[in-house]
Amino acid sequence: MYTHTRALGRFIARRRGEMHLTQSEVAAELGYKGPQFISNIERGLAGLPIKKYRRLAAALRVSLDQLLEETLEPSELEDARIHFGLGDLLSPEPASAARTLPLLAEVECNQFTWAESFEDAPEQVSVPLDISRAERFLLKAHGDSMRNEIKQGDICVFDPAAAPRTGQIVCAQLTGETEGSTIKWYIDHGPYIELRPENINKLYHSLVLVRSGKEFLFAGQKRVQLLIKGVLVGLMRQY
Repeated sequence: MYTHTRALGRFIARRRGEMHLTQSEVAAELGYKGPQFISNIERGLAGLPIKKYRRLAAALRVSLDQLLEETLEPSELEDARIHFGLGDLLSPEPASAARTLPLLAEVECNQFTWAESFEDAPEQVSVPLDISRAERFLLKAHGDSMRNEIKQGDICVFDPAAAPRTGQIVCAQLTGETEGSTIKWYIDHGPYIELRPENINKLYHSLVLVRSGKEFLFAGQKRVQLLIKGVLVGLMRQY
């Protein structure tokens, strides 16, 4: 099954622009060697195999549900949701389909205080089963440096076992000559890693970490270690 190409092409082009990703970077996340295939999709000349949709959602940092709904015709949507085992959009989750995860901190999106351990977490929060693996943890967001993706009061679900990839939002911690933690877009440029805010202005700017052996150089000369505490895998938002 291939997706409806025009809607998919417009969606990919828009999200790439929002995230400052190249066609080559998106293609690599999908397992393609060059940008031509993504270029063809954006121009409406090619479709994408439905089996690639989950990887595309991860590359563009959107939910699989959103990707399906915004790019498929109504006649295709039901079959796609069945394919991915998502069930009926109108069917509520059973009340029992939840478990708790530790809420470790109230977060300013530029930095936060980290709980010493899961046992020290101030509270446990009920989350849906599909995002509630035991090793995951929660952070409650404040501030607007990630405002288009993470809003005031959002509860962010992070997976410490996931390997970070370019275009994902991560919880990153620096130790060494400069110390602190942050939530940012993770962009791996090879010689350096960029931790990029969503809301770039005079207050918020990218953190650039230049590789130097097993360490990184920050702000030109400060030696730091980078630890990715977790990759963002879900959001819970109150309206």
